[in-house]
Amino acid sequence: MSYAQYSQEPAPVRQNNIVALVMTVSLVKNSTGWLQYLLGFLLVAVLGMDSPAQSVTDFRSAQNDSAGEIYSNDFNGPPGSVYAGWTSSPITYASATNPPGRGVLPPPIVTNAEVTNGTQRFLGEFGGPRIGRPGDPGYNRTRVDQTVSLTLTNLPPHSALRLTFDLLVLKSWDGNSPTYGPDCWTLSVAGGSVLLDTTFSNNPKVAREGSDQNYPQLHAMPRTGAARTNSLGYKFFGDSIYPLAFTFPHSSSTLKLDFHSSLFEGKGLADESWGLDNVRLMIAPHSPQGALGTKPSD
Repeated sequence: MSYAQYSQEPAPVRQNNIVALVMTVSLVKNSTGWLQYLLGFLLVAVLGMDSPAQSVTDFRSAQNDSAGEIYSNDFNGPPGSVYAGWTSSPITYASATNPPGRGVLPPPIVTNAEVTNGTQRFLGEFGGPRIGRPGDPGYNRTRVDQTVSLTLTNLPPHSALRLTFDLLVLKSWDGNSPTYGPDCWTLSVAGGSVLLDTTFSNNPKVAREGSDQNYPQLHAMPRTGAARTNSLGYKFFGDSIYPLAFTFPHSSSTLKLDFHSSLFEGKGLADESWGLDNVRLMIAPHSPQGALGTKPSD
């Protein structure tokens, strides 16, 4: 099957894995603890529910795409679908106080989900589970890191690529807050450029909590640059959608993109999370442009 034939559909799952997938999705939906990640990891390891690198060999010929598009996905399959090429790193967490202290959780399965008001499906949610319990000395003071990667192989000859996608920033991101942040997000090409290294915020309490953000410039007000806000139905600090675009030099036949979050507090997906939608990759017709975004420490 050529990639173009299922570029908008979930990756195939072997018949004997269907029950396991349903179990995993149910755990992700209903649990806020680390157990969901452990069980998800065991299902991947034992039953082979993985998402290997995606080949794009046949995409252009099947689509007859003169614009040079080599990957596209809107993640509109049934909620809980997996998509070829998408994987997650292990979840790492660190608190200055024990418990919870420091640790590593197995990588969760990357699936799609539906937004709260049912108007959209996207790849996510990401950001890590709740770490520790209320009452722990380090609870609500824990940094949680996760990298979600897209790996593509057999790219056609090229010297530069253009990537576009929507970043969904969900719930109580606190930007540069010294108390509840910083909440950081980074996009990089494995072995290559850092395309974006910045902070985002949905927290309007800038004067009291210092919750401005570094996108699209240092100390911007929360939600600056978002195309839509509070349109997805999330009640706890709402939601923001950022359309992002990057052109960057690249010539290898293999590409790995790393989408990384580093969120503070550690209260899980109900508190802060993110997702991706409308991912497009094409051969760039022009010279690469500079990447947007700044480091929180700048």
